[in-house]
Amino acid sequence: METQRRDHEKFSRLLESMKGDLREKSDTMAVSDLEKIIADFEEFKRKKNFSLSDHETKQIQGITGSGFSPHVKKRMMEDILYSIKSRYQQQHIDHQTRERVEKEIHDMKAMQGTLKGWLQLTRFALTHGTITAFSHRLKDKYFSLLRGKTTASVEIISEGLEDTLNNEYYTLTNIEYNSLEIITQLRSPLEDIASIRQQTSYQPYEIDSAIDAFTRVYAVILSNSDIILQSAKKNFEKKKAPHGFFGVLYDLIDRPIFNNRPLVRSAQENIRNSIPGVLFSYYSTRMGCRVTTINQILYIIQGDATLDSSKKNLTTGAIETEKNRREVKDDDNQHLLDSYQELERIIDRFLPAGAALEEKLYRIATGTKYQSWIEEHRIKPALRIRRILEGFISFFVEAINDEDGFILEYDGAQFPGFFSPYTKLREAASPYNLYEFDLAASRAADLSKLTVPETMEAEEYLHYLTLQETPRTGYSLIENDVRQMLLAISRKSYTLAGELNSLINDFYSRKELIPEKIESGFDFYTSAVIAKTRSAKAHRVLNMPSLTLQQFLENTCALAFYISQILNHPGVAEMQKEMEIMKPKADEIAAQRKEATSGKHVSLPGIHALYGFDEDIDESALHIYRDSLTGLLKQEFLEDHVIPDVYDTDNRYYSDTLRFVFVACIDTIDAINATYGHDNGDRVIIEVSQRFLHFVCFQSREKKNIVFRYNGNLFAGYITNASHASVLDILDSVHRAAGEITIDTGEKIISAIPLSIGVYQEHRGTDVHENLSIAVKIMDFVQHHRGNNIGFIKNQHRIITERDYNRREGIDKSLLALLHTPR
Repeated sequence: METQRRDHEKFSRLLESMKGDLREKSDTMAVSDLEKIIADFEEFKRKKNFSLSDHETKQIQGITGSGFSPHVKKRMMEDILYSIKSRYQQQHIDHQTRERVEKEIHDMKAMQGTLKGWLQLTRFALTHGTITAFSHRLKDKYFSLLRGKTTASVEIISEGLEDTLNNEYYTLTNIEYNSLEIITQLRSPLEDIASIRQQTSYQPYEIDSAIDAFTRVYAVILSNSDIILQSAKKNFEKKKAPHGFFGVLYDLIDRPIFNNRPLVRSAQENIRNSIPGVLFSYYSTRMGCRVTTINQILYIIQGDATLDSSKKNLTTGAIETEKNRREVKDDDNQHLLDSYQELERIIDRFLPAGAALEEKLYRIATGTKYQSWIEEHRIKPALRIRRILEGFISFFVEAINDEDGFILEYDGAQFPGFFSPYTKLREAASPYNLYEFDLAASRAADLSKLTVPETMEAEEYLHYLTLQETPRTGYSLIENDVRQMLLAISRKSYTLAGELNSLINDFYSRKELIPEKIESGFDFYTSAVIAKTRSAKAHRVLNMPSLTLQQFLENTCALAFYISQILNHPGVAEMQKEMEIMKPKADEIAAQRKEATSGKHVSLPGIHALYGFDEDIDESALHIYRDSLTGLLKQEFLEDHVIPDVYDTDNRYYSDTLRFVFVACIDTIDAINATYGHDNGDRVIIEVSQRFLHFVCFQSREKKNIVFRYNGNLFAGYITNASHASVLDILDSVHRAAGEITIDTGEKIISAIPLSIGVYQEHRGTDVHENLSIAVKIMDFVQHHRGNNIGFIKNQHRIITERDYNRREGIDKSLLALLHTPR
């Protein structure tokens, strides 16, 4: 009762302060409207029996003493009352959720181990058929949903998200990234499930650890399905999602669609054909009673469905990318490129944006009188500057100076005091006001007296007034007075712009890196939204319902640079000159990097030197070992130089150093030759050979690695002194690079070249030719399984012998594995 009375007093003081500021009839109407709104709110508060928090009370006190007009106070109070209601409703929902969860768990525990629970479970078995009727074992027919369909779905989704998760993690907030990354965490438990020996049905203890591991991850996915969908859609806003991606994703989160509409399923279909249905069936058998909700399952496994938002849970690929990018940041070329991009951002983006913002500021201030202002500025240019500053300070600079009023919201959390650590920026913004510039209302009349001479245009006159080198005697008394004022504005605008740009540049320089603090991340810069407070008004100028930190900072910086430019600050002209000087070098660096990422990192001449036999090879005879089409070494080089170096007189490998042989073919080369001609087929072979050469030889820098053209359209080679996993990574890089090849035939684009690759570890004492033959057979196995894959022996230490071949002289498929899911 006491808190209700205290809250009523706060509202009464606010209304009294507004009544003391009545100037027009519209002010009276605003007060009357707010009285009704507050009365309704207090009735709502009384019925729900809650009170204002200390923070909300301070907000109302701030509005009461703010000195704003009744209209502004009414609007701000409406926002606060709405947020208070939202806060109460969320708390109410949370309370109801806790009560519901507690009831669900209590009901399950009450049935566990009872005859009624057993009968209930038997009825479930007879109705749905996912578990055996009386022994209550999970049937393999439904358990296999996880082995097959779910595993395939996770692979499709993971591959669709791979580029973003590994390389573009800076485009998503922590919670957005983690909501997508967690789907990839299903891979490991699904592999464990796949390794369980298949039976007709399973006792709970036979599969409990694998199912629990899967459920811990899947429960988080199911509980956060809305944010997962939002994050996936954001990810594919600017690029096309893989075919069928969203259909598979909707199915995984148990929201199946058909023809882009939600698929309506019966209760029995939900149990038999969904992942939750499998889990409800399994945990029911484990508990001896019906389990019907995810909350009950979470209680059983002591799991938590919370999605972490404190930091990004980087994938292995992202960790490697992060490492490489940090190394690149120290490169001189990267420093030059960063500097050029910073200048380009200012000159090509910020300055034009500042000009557009000037018009928006005038239109907000004038409404229908906009054109009359423009006409006035053609005569009184100094008045134009004052009006730009009024809008700029009111809508942008004041927000920087209001520590308490500038609040950022990111991933559901609030971040007040963002500008506190940036001392120099606050020092530049603090004196940036009309009083410091001596532009208070009394000076408006003086500015109006300064008019453009008949011999000049307004822009020309403004330029003349702010020329740095013109002597003091070149101006009249009033001109000199205005000139000093304009030069001060120019200097302070440029200083403010510089500090803003420094902050912006810090974000861009960390664009592809994960910072230690959330507030320093590029995703925070692009995703954190400014909460609407009395000083946060820039969204009105930009006509945006909500405003990100990036939009605020870059538009503020744009206006500051634009003001300094129209006031002739020499720093802007210097930046333009510097940008022109740096452009050729920056373009050259960008072109080199583009060529490097296309796979053409090196020229083919000199590839023999990589193997380390220059001194043993007669330079004049090198053409004997060089393939005329690809420039790769030929099989003869293997016979004449590789075998004598690494194998004994019986052609047997005599070293203990890890060494792998691989053989690869282009799956579609015959079809390409038949459809597009051998010339285009040769182009494909050349492109693929360059990818092998780059990743196997040049990138690894291992002298004993080699790629050669082998037996027609096959490639073969050796990778030495690398682990089994590293070899697969190297060949996977080749495989992916081939998938990115595009060749314009003039009629159609040939793209996504498919490769079948077989790789086999050589062991001490094994024959070089037999090992090559085994690699060929593994490659054949890959081709017969739809190709476009990498095959290898499951147990890398196994030496393949005659007993491992089937009747068709192929290697027993039970011994083989594929790196990728076949496409």
